[in-house]
Amino acid sequence: MNKKPGEKGAQFPWTQEQDDSLRWIWTSAERVKENTHLFGNHSYGAIIQRASYLGLGKRAIAVRQSSVLWECMKRELKERSWNRFDLADCLGAHPKTVYLLLVRACKSNLAYICKWDRRPETNRFVPIYALGNKPDVPKPPLPTHTEKSRLQRKRIRNIKIVACKPIRGVNPFAVAIGLVKPSSIGSGRVYRQSMSIREDEMEAV
Repeated sequence: MNKKPGEKGAQFPWTQEQDDSLRWIWTSAERVKENTHLFGNHSYGAIIQRASYLGLGKRAIAVRQSSVLWECMKRELKERSWNRFDLADCLGAHPKTVYLLLVRACKSNLAYICKWDRRPETNRFVPIYALGNKPDVPKPPLPTHTEKSRLQRKRIRNIKIVACKPIRGVNPFAVAIGLVKPSSIGSGRVYRQSMSIREDEMEAV
């Protein structure tokens, strides 16, 4: 029976040193094609089959260290954490390109999701990335239908308040008729117009 290139008893048997080199490359940012000289007469396909035979699992996509955009992203991520939209605006790049590099960095254990933030434009959660090898913070659960309706009513109410439009269920004369106590502004300067007219002003009139 013919043996597969990655199995024992094949035409070119694998050595312990080659297996150790394969394990090291598989968990690092090195590329397999650039290190085929470490595996003797084994082809690229045989190396991939050997990794599957050893049970190394799916390899993380390595981020190219020569990528100019990635180097700029690392410089900004060293200062603070970013989401992909703000980081793309800061670097003048497309958000999708920044997102793909961040995903590859997370798979290569170069970055992780430190928290989630809700965007005011879409009201959706977006991941906030930071440099480091830490576990990702899980995404918050999606709001229920009741919570979505409550948030929608709150947004509509705020829009009407800004536009000075009547709000259903709210009496605009509640303060005037004493149903609602007006808020206290606190200490401050109050300007009072004098209602008395002096004699010299009367003569001038």
